[in-house]
Amino acid sequence: MQDCDDNFIKVEGIMIKQDFDSSIMSPQDVSKYTPLQTLTLKQTMHVPFEHDIQVLAYFMYEYYSEVTSEFPIKMGVPQPDVIFVIQQ
Repeated sequence: MQDCDDNFIKVEGIMIKQDFDSSIMSPQDVSKYTPLQTLTLKQTMHVPFEHDIQVLAYFMYEYYSEVTSEFPIKMGVPQPDVIFVIQQ
């Protein structure tokens, strides 16, 4: 648990509900205490965009709270692509 501000407490974990019981646990504990398993999924999407990259960056930063941008370099040469990484 983390204190967010004076009125709220942030609880991080996975809620497992079975029959009439509910538990909140960390992802590492799910396989220990339940017959379930967890996995991590990484998704990549390539979307053509015909406008200035600054317009796209503006909308990405406005829509997502946790977004970073990366500029790939291959063989020492900057590439024209920009990668936006969204943490959820």
